[in-house]
Amino acid sequence: MVSVQRNIFGYEKIIAFCFFLSISISVWAVRTPHSELGSDMLRAFLAGLFYILLIAEYAISLFLYRSGRIKRILFLTALWPVLYWIYIHIWSFEIESLAITSPIIVFIFAIQNDTIKRIVFVLFKKLLIITSLIGIICYLSYVFGLGIPYTIAPYYDGRPYQNYVNYFNISFLYINSSSIRVCGIFNEPGWLGTTIGLLLCYEKFEMRKVSNWILLVAGLMTYSLAFVILFVVGFIIRNIAEIKKWIAIAICLGGILVVLPNINTDNPQLNKLIARLEFTSSGLKGNNRSSSTVDELLSETMSSKRFMFGYGDGYAEYYNGLKEYKQVLTIKTELINLGLVGTMLLYIVPFFFFWKLSHKNKKAMVFVICFWISLYQRPWLYIVSNYMLLLSIIPYIQATAKENHCLVRNRIISVRKKLIYGN
Repeated sequence: MVSVQRNIFGYEKIIAFCFFLSISISVWAVRTPHSELGSDMLRAFLAGLFYILLIAEYAISLFLYRSGRIKRILFLTALWPVLYWIYIHIWSFEIESLAITSPIIVFIFAIQNDTIKRIVFVLFKKLLIITSLIGIICYLSYVFGLGIPYTIAPYYDGRPYQNYVNYFNISFLYINSSSIRVCGIFNEPGWLGTTIGLLLCYEKFEMRKVSNWILLVAGLMTYSLAFVILFVVGFIIRNIAEIKKWIAIAICLGGILVVLPNINTDNPQLNKLIARLEFTSSGLKGNNRSSSTVDELLSETMSSKRFMFGYGDGYAEYYNGLKEYKQVLTIKTELINLGLVGTMLLYIVPFFFFWKLSHKNKKAMVFVICFWISLYQRPWLYIVSNYMLLLSIIPYIQATAKENHCLVRNRIISVRKKLIYGN
């Protein structure tokens, strides 16, 4: 019996590492379509490795769960990415790719036990900390000319005034005529900023942890508005029931709404980020998650017969591309493509799955809320990295809470024993 248990634990570590490699490859900028980062040989190798990992994950899962039952809520979280894939390929205006590997990977990952998911989250967070530190060093080297060699590559969307500063294909900076932003291993600084914001939003900022400072500094160096909003919103939600902290919350909000937009620094990038925090009659000034074309199309959709089911996946992106010089990432395109029914089915319903999975754990609930807020500006719920992060961080938060509870209980018991029996 012992040898069987050890065997199973060994397989759990193997499959967890496979999932970690899958999520790492999925966010690596060299895999971005139309990107000139890396090489064709590297992209071919990563594509092959991705399929090998998928086969390994499936095979090991068959061994681990050959006689086990899957909880209904876990099955639903596993099923929904597959449902999304089927939905957008049936109700589609323009099919770019079948891309069946992503829903399969997240389906297999969703049915894994909490131990495997926790291991994957811990490994991914360590990767993010390490690559964020490398990104900070590369940023300082580029700004102050410290001599770390790099190459320049065009940004993936092809606009001539935007480029990557490529450090050995493991760390990237985004540059244009007026800004330098850290991307880490991601293809966009905003994606890195959003991910870091989600990792820092759900718990109190522990100043003694060097890793927290690394993530905070890297997040600030992305100059991402999403990072700032998630960090602040997480703080507000965590403390919303504690009246004593409302003074700090009021000062924080007042600083953001009144003071910050009027501050002028010597850093043009920082000035640009601060200016985006100003509220105007039309909303947040820095809200660039739309375009006049998308806004007009959304208004037309909601006032027509298309409001229920939309025009089909890809329509908003196609129509916006005809009239605008760049695409926009916003949940509005999903409303146009999928209508109210499709958007509610694919984006609102799964919120309640993960809310239930949080088991009323405050930190897990804060994370779920912040994650869904982030979908406004990046409606990437079902991509491998985001869905696996969502699935893995909740059991990690819950396990950490249990460990902390046990530590506190053991300390209380120890103190009682000392009081009763002395030293």
